[in-house]
Amino acid sequence: MTSYLVTGATGTLGHLATQALQTLDPHADLVALARPGADTDALVASGVLVRRGDYDDPASLRAACDGIDRVLLVSSPVLDSATRSRQHLAVLDAVAAAGTRHLVYTSALGSEHDPGHHRTERALTEGPTSYTILRNGLYTEPFVARARWEATTTGVVRSATYGHPVRTASVRDLAMAAARALANPVPGTTLDLNGPGWTYDALARELADRLGRPVHHESVDEAGLGPFGPVHALFRAGLLAQPPDELSRLIGRPPLTVVDVLAAGSG
Repeated sequence: MTSYLVTGATGTLGHLATQALQTLDPHADLVALARPGADTDALVASGVLVRRGDYDDPASLRAACDGIDRVLLVSSPVLDSATRSRQHLAVLDAVAAAGTRHLVYTSALGSEHDPGHHRTERALTEGPTSYTILRNGLYTEPFVARARWEATTTGVVRSATYGHPVRTASVRDLAMAAARALANPVPGTTLDLNGPGWTYDALARELADRLGRPVHHESVDEAGLGPFGPVHALFRAGLLAQPPDELSRLIGRPPLTVVDVLAAGSG
């Protein structure tokens, strides 16, 4: 019987990956790592064992990894690259000390430009633990949620893409991909996981159909989009345009489209 540990299990990706693992390997020992004080009632109710730990507490990480065969390391939400890499390396040290057989790491597309992800990937490739690196695309859901709110409140969906296509991936697909990579590991692989392309013009038309009133797409300067602005610059530059082929192969079906996410109400 295989034992799994999912870090970040109270976050969206970690929680969905935990659910997927329960389906893929229902007889496994499934352990969720959760920060002290985090709400784990839903995990416990589903039969998942919870171990408390924190990326900033190496002793708790060593205790959490004890007896675990495979670990899903969901990347830290901390944006500071020095802090993020330090936290990740603490997990890698704990995994190595426990003799864990395989680790799946959720990195990001463009990781070569992110010191936190890049250093973690390098440590994995140079370290003793068998690994799979998943370079995840940006989640579709936040973009859909913002566009839905704008369409509902103003009738105008704004972007700084200037007609350039966008590629994002549903967090549900990325969670399934992580679970499959953990349940059926292929050691030493690095996968670029992205979803199908879409445009803001098409999203505005879809929102108009669903709301039953006009919705227009307006191109604006990225400075007016807050934290979304720099991402739209990356879209324009084509830096997040990797195709969905590897995600499709890993999950065994075409990835969810932006319309699928909109229809599911999950964005």
